[in-house]
Amino acid sequence: MYEETEETKALKISLYSNLAACFLKLDKINRAIDNCKKVLQLDPKNVKAMFRQGQGLIKLKDWDQAEKVLNSSLELEPSNAEVKRELEKVKKEIQKQKEKEKKMYSAMFA
Repeated sequence: MYEETEETKALKISLYSNLAACFLKLDKINRAIDNCKKVLQLDPKNVKAMFRQGQGLIKLKDWDQAEKVLNSSLELEPSNAEVKRELEKVKKEIQKQKEKEKKMYSAMFA
């Protein structure tokens, strides 16, 4: 077994990150998310990977998980406008979902 150098690790991060971006554009969302997870295994604080993972989760309509991932990336980079924009989308969708559920439950017990 060989010892992984920092250069090798950086190349892998770049490769997986670029693959994630490509898979997002091709609407191969699960593959994009898998590549983001590979980046995050190598660099748990990689904001770009978290952002792309959040975008993938948004496309899957997994609002709660998307919010969690995007909040984590915002903690690391509080001034990141792209992350803030995606997080706003997620919060609006979560609010819509809660309103739908509220209407549904009020109709059930009316």
